[in-house]
Amino acid sequence: PLEAMHANLARLRDHLSVAAHGDSTCATELEVEAGVDVELTLVGCHMRGDVTYNLYVYIIGTDGTPGTISSAVQVGVPLPPRSVPINRFLEPPSLVSFDMISLDSFTMKVVAAATAGVMWIVVLDAAELAARGDEVTAPAVVRGDGAFGGPSCKYDAVPIDDSQQIMDFTGCGFFPGRKYLTYVFVCVPEAMVEWDWKSSPQGTLVAGPVIQAPDVGRAGVKWSCHGISCPAPDGRPAGV
Repeated sequence: PLEAMHANLARLRDHLSVAAHGDSTCATELEVEAGVDVELTLVGCHMRGDVTYNLYVYIIGTDGTPGTISSAVQVGVPLPPRSVPINRFLEPPSLVSFDMISLDSFTMKVVAAATAGVMWIVVLDAAELAARGDEVTAPAVVRGDGAFGGPSCKYDAVPIDDSQQIMDFTGCGFFPGRKYLTYVFVCVPEAMVEWDWKSSPQGTLVAGPVIQAPDVGRAGVKWSCHGISCPAPDGRPAGV
């Protein structure tokens, strides 16, 4: 029966048109009994982490009669978690000119820590966000969920370094007298190669300045902030 089993295994390999992977210890032959669970450990398989392998089980009768091959069971090597540096902010994002905000534009400054980073900024209508009850998360900012204004009123995966970044926003189309929130997310390029990074991006998300859109005829508005420290009584960040 053992010789017949070897012959059937040879026919199986010919049928699959592939050679078994790994050393001889990465395949096994044994007798089994009906209704009895069997646990096996295969060694010497030399599997790579970037390749998915198909595992097959073939059963035959002890008399060597042809048997049945299983469906392919995919086997992969779990990769260890990658240690990705986390970009962060050296100072809270703030407005460059808190006295001059139009219904279409404003300017923000951002300083991040990484010498090579990537940044997203979105503007959200405060009333609409409160009505939806949504939580602002890093994945939502990366996707641009609920972003207000045109394409030039947000920043999407913009390369940055550790110098001060001056970000101009135009074409926002703010409604007079309404409040808008800004959120800024930064990461490093290495974090973007993870297969699931958009569902769980590794970086830092902070709330930027609040923008109170001017009433019709007003030249500008006072600057305020949310989610970050505003030490000065008038809401301006320290040093401004």
